[in-house]
Amino acid sequence: MTFGKRFDALTGAGLLGLAGYVYWEGSSMPQAAKGLGPGGYPVFIAVGMAILAVIRIVQALVRYVRDKNAAPTLTLSRGAFFRVLWFLALVFAYLALLPHAGFIPASIALLVYLTHFYGYRRLWANVLVNVVFTISIYLLFRHFFLVLLPTGGLFG
Repeated sequence: MTFGKRFDALTGAGLLGLAGYVYWEGSSMPQAAKGLGPGGYPVFIAVGMAILAVIRIVQALVRYVRDKNAAPTLTLSRGAFFRVLWFLALVFAYLALLPHAGFIPASIALLVYLTHFYGYRRLWANVLVNVVFTISIYLLFRHFFLVLLPTGGLFG
């Protein structure tokens, strides 16, 4: 599967549109008295997404002007395409599992599986790093950003 030269600019434009939607939705959520809270965090993420989207669009336009006769920018093999689809299926399964299992167990399971799926084979190091990373992210969101993450049936 081959994507044309405009694929990078279209990806950036799609990301910019998504950032605008996240900003709009986040600004209508309740704002916290201190910290980012449930309304401030999506706005914070949307601004970062918008900056990255603009950078992506500018890079694509510069490349387009510089290399008008260049070959397509991305060629995806059939195997790689199905790995991307499998990744997306796992993310949707994670989102479905999140309210029931909670953030910590669902995230650990997803991250351990994905790092193994993409080639990291040292199981104990994989589990240890992903447990520490997930708990760190949970504590950061809970105590710094003041965002409550799903606790699910295991801890709720």
